[in-house]
Amino acid sequence: MRKNALLILAFYLDFILFGTVIALLTRIIHAMAGGMQEVSASKLLVYITPVLAAALAWMIGRSPGRYLLAYPLAEAHTGAKTRLWPNLVLGTFMLLNGLNSIVDSASDDSLYLAFGILEHTLLGKAFLVVTGLIAALVGAMLLQFTRHARAAALVMLVVSTVSAMVSLKDLSPALERSQTANEKAMGRPHDPEKLTFMQNYVPMFVLADTLLTAGLLALCRRREEDRAD
Repeated sequence: MRKNALLILAFYLDFILFGTVIALLTRIIHAMAGGMQEVSASKLLVYITPVLAAALAWMIGRSPGRYLLAYPLAEAHTGAKTRLWPNLVLGTFMLLNGLNSIVDSASDDSLYLAFGILEHTLLGKAFLVVTGLIAALVGAMLLQFTRHARAAALVMLVVSTVSAMVSLKDLSPALERSQTANEKAMGRPHDPEKLTFMQNYVPMFVLADTLLTAGLLALCRRREEDRAD
């Protein structure tokens, strides 16, 4: 049962990894074509192609998801009743978050808010790429149960918490700019009620996310052979 669940997770990781590449290429092509206008064919491409790519990777034995989950799969194969889920949940979340930041960097309406600095420039895009790569790397380390994964995740949690506290006063204008840009890109009318909801509750969501991450991190572990050192 545990092995089957891990195999499903491995295929999902393949889907999001290949999906990230396809989404980046699609956004870059649209930007080079002079806009970010979505067409039904490209949307279908973003969802179907990663599934086909993941299936092909499994057929030829080159699944990046199975590579990332090699250690928990080995533990599940031995039948050991060890705790796997905190690393898997937090690692997958951080990997998703990092890849999402990288994809966002290719969007014309991308912006970032860090340590009280709000940017919508090339520097902001570079920041999204760098932080996204770091988050994805730490997520991969957690999935692989590496020795320094928890320390790296703790550093990221501390830095992001400090950044959120410093940026709290600038959160409302950042949300307004982000929503306005998204609505403009999608051709939707301005929704002030949605904006008010986000401005009121996003700080609570950030706090809940920080506490949840800290709780999961406390439950994460490293490989059994590393613990013996």
